[in-house]
Amino acid sequence: VPMRGSVLTFWYQTNLSMPAASFTFKVNGNSLLQIGKLDEWAQFTVSIPPGNVKLEWVYAQNQPGDGRVWIDDVYIVPRY
Repeated sequence: VPMRGSVLTFWYQTNLSMPAASFTFKVNGNSLLQIGKLDEWAQFTVSIPPGNVKLEWVYAQNQPGDGRVWIDDVYIVPRY
């Protein structure tokens, strides 16, 4: 990530069986977005610090059932 950091934007949609499933987005292990059931597309934007950064999109399911997560239009734009 550039010295001034970046901005990350992505769209997501979930169709999860609550409370059996969840979707979490993490930056360097910190949960910044945790979603249960969402049937419409939504946009998420976050500032990314400079340096090495670990980005995680996590789908967790505690018991059998239907669940889906869609992620689209992922952009990382450096700050200058």
